[in-house]
Amino acid sequence: TTGEFHTTNTITSSGEDRSVDAPAGISSEPYKSIVYYNLRGGLDSYNMLAPYTCSPIDVYTRYRTIRGKSGISEGIGLPLSRLLEVPSNNTAQPCSSFGIHENLPVLQELYVQGKLNFISNAGVLPKPLNVSNFKREARANLFAHNGMQHETQREDLFDKFSGTGVCGRIADVLTQV
Repeated sequence: TTGEFHTTNTITSSGEDRSVDAPAGISSEPYKSIVYYNLRGGLDSYNMLAPYTCSPIDVYTRYRTIRGKSGISEGIGLPLSRLLEVPSNNTAQPCSSFGIHENLPVLQELYVQGKLNFISNAGVLPKPLNVSNFKREARANLFAHNGMQHETQREDLFDKFSGTGVCGRIADVLTQV
């Protein structure tokens, strides 16, 4: 442990020198990292990532309607002309492409280069629910922002990995390869 980062105890110096690990050798593998950036809902209204081309379900029209588009208002959903299109990499969902906010071209560039992925709308439902069974069947508090943030960070719907977070489990898998 590193005593200087503890905030719950009084720290006293032992007077002993710390051991120093030998530097790791240089790897022939290119460096890669995973950065898990949880926006915690803070960018939703700015439409960072939105449906673009979707079929047979027109998710883009739904997105615009939910964000207020009507006969008298454009709402807050961005029109296609203000989105930077990127291809989807998941054929199991209805959108063949998504749009990134026009002010974030670096994200489009990184995504197209294969250096960036999005995990969006991951959800924390253990199975499909409806208005008559969600209170009984849902493990998470679906209508509390802080509760949903906590569940997203755990990403452990069935409590198989109690006490771990999604980043810790990713690191565990990567070190086994």
